[in-house]
Amino acid sequence: MSIAPSSPLVELKRVAVAYGGNRVLHEIDWTLKPGENWAIVGPNGSGKSTLLKVICGEVWPTPVAGGVRTYGFGASVTPSPIGVQQHVALVSAEQQTKYQRSDWNLAAWQVVYTGLRGTDLIYGVPEPEDRQRVLDMMALFGIEHCADAPFNVLSQGNLRKVLLARAMIRRPKVLICDEIGVGLDPPTRIQLFERIQQSALSGTQVIMVSHRHEDWIDAITHVLELRNGRILSAGPIAEVRRSRMQGTSSFAMSVGSRTDHVVRGNMDREPVVELVNADVAVDAGRIVVLRDVSWTVHRGDHWFITGPNGAGKTTLLKLLLGEWHVSQGGSLVRFGDRTLHSVWEIKKNIGYVSPEFQSRYSVGLSAREVVATGFSASVGWLQQTTQAQQNRVSELIDLFGLAELGDRSILEMSYGQARKVLIARAMVTQPRLLLLDEVFDGLDAEFRASVGRVLAEHAASTTVVLVSHYEEDCLHFMTHRLRLLNGVVAATERL
Repeated sequence: MSIAPSSPLVELKRVAVAYGGNRVLHEIDWTLKPGENWAIVGPNGSGKSTLLKVICGEVWPTPVAGGVRTYGFGASVTPSPIGVQQHVALVSAEQQTKYQRSDWNLAAWQVVYTGLRGTDLIYGVPEPEDRQRVLDMMALFGIEHCADAPFNVLSQGNLRKVLLARAMIRRPKVLICDEIGVGLDPPTRIQLFERIQQSALSGTQVIMVSHRHEDWIDAITHVLELRNGRILSAGPIAEVRRSRMQGTSSFAMSVGSRTDHVVRGNMDREPVVELVNADVAVDAGRIVVLRDVSWTVHRGDHWFITGPNGAGKTTLLKLLLGEWHVSQGGSLVRFGDRTLHSVWEIKKNIGYVSPEFQSRYSVGLSAREVVATGFSASVGWLQQTTQAQQNRVSELIDLFGLAELGDRSILEMSYGQARKVLIARAMVTQPRLLLLDEVFDGLDAEFRASVGRVLAEHAASTTVVLVSHYEEDCLHFMTHRLRLLNGVVAATERL
């Protein structure tokens, strides 16, 4: 059947999707018409990422009573997703995790090049004109200097720029961005969103998923809200009631005020971290990531760490965790114990969550099993647990409202759901120090607020160090701020 110029590019009629016999999408009716740019909202686990995969053709509707999906990119309407990759491109945090979990060892330019072919790997020798096209695209994002660098060593900002360049090199008719702003500093987010906005104004239709409304581009014309796998509302942005969206206003004050600090800073309290004149070098000592850092954290202090991508924030947290070491001439003492050097003993006292840590979970453990791995400070290695430990796991599952995920594989969860489970894992040992690196990214506002309340309740016994690019993530009980810039402590202040 031939199509008219105004016909839908994608149309879903009563589409349903099931994983392992469990339906995750129910009777979805939706169309993408020429000129429309959509934002898709909803809590974690509502089916947003699955819907995007249906649109891309990566996931099929359920064979029986799964509805109908059709595409109108060619000369006729077709239910087949074959060839859709040429017209629809997806960028997501999950996609980045897939690359980080792989052993492909691709250079940044090679990742962008795979976008031309719609593959994950390079097959054959790229033509010189294709390589030049890749470099030209990377130059648009200001990352041509990273062309030959291994993809997995890039900063969060450059990782995301590479993936967006990979998506846009095909000049897609539809660009799908799933939580594309997570882990990015404000200047980088602005730069990426401006590039996406320009693409939208040039005719590329955009579909965006984000729990933070400030991460929508101005070109968004329509909003769809999902809940429990069903469409709650859909229509022009002006007609969608904002009160029904997952809000993005600051949630820190919803769990207390700055007058409610559990313990205020007195310098005679025992130190949790004593870092003196610390340098940290990587790549066999050729690259110095942290320079001359001196920093003391006392029990009762809670630090909010900021700084642009590549400033050294994640390196600082991994240093405290024992995964990096101070170069000769500096010193690091944890919990006042100068003999504490075993990484396993260190990790028994420290809880840790980060996007990079999340990518390490490539084994299909259930949520309960993942939380239990916190007792052994391992990733994917499950030891026998005592009854008391099992009770502690159940306590956290209930505390964070994860009962529905308890027996589900972490590999079958959405990005945000998996993040919730890892936060519970970090707290299972009731750690003395909790390191949270961009922990709220990918989480809906309700769960961000609930995590804030739980952390506030534990603030008397657990010191929290929180890294974020969003000022609204600064929880009410934070006592100090540290700003890093180019690996150097640029400023500290009491809040």
